[in-house]
Amino acid sequence: MLALVSPIESDNDLLESCVEIDHVLKTWPDMYREIEAGEKLHDFRRNDRSFRRGQHLLLREFDPDTQHYSGRVAVVRIGSISYGPEWGIPEGFAAFTIRRLRVVRIVTTETT
Repeated sequence: MLALVSPIESDNDLLESCVEIDHVLKTWPDMYREIEAGEKLHDFRRNDRSFRRGQHLLLREFDPDTQHYSGRVAVVRIGSISYGPEWGIPEGFAAFTIRRLRVVRIVTTETT
């Protein structure tokens, strides 16, 4: 899956770029709203996907009460990352900074 994105700080369409989505993840509504508002600049996840600096995540807003996706998505890039058991992070988890990118278009590369 690819995403056409641009930096949030820029209104310049010339800065758009196409990035490969490395992981698609569920994100609960409260956290999704904070990410979309630019208030949540980090994430803490079970490291079952071998997260690495520079990877792009497609975050899909998911309501655990209704078990449905809202249809809203955000693309973020992983920055600094720390893995458990260092810095008090539990074994098998990762804490990392995220930078939200403006989503211009999501392009699926699947064929049927």
